[in-house]
Amino acid sequence: MSTYFQKELDSGRMTFGVYNIGDSKNADIVKKYNAVGSQLFINIVEGDTDHIYDIQAIWDWNCRGNKLAFDQRVKAVIEQSLGSEE
Repeated sequence: MSTYFQKELDSGRMTFGVYNIGDSKNADIVKKYNAVGSQLFINIVEGDTDHIYDIQAIWDWNCRGNKLAFDQRVKAVIEQSLGSEE
């Protein structure tokens, strides 16, 4: 995330988290996102409203064994989401 989105992270426009769904301290966020395992979520917040997207396509990308290709796919999805905020 910091490689491609450090400016957005620093400004607070974007946040990033990795959570263990089995850890009870993460129960609220697990419930909010209906997380059940390894997943990629993007949440676009408009005012007080969350627009949570579970990026199911991540499993169809066929590049999980290729870190650079996987990173580029995730980056593209995030850039698309950031563009929808503007």
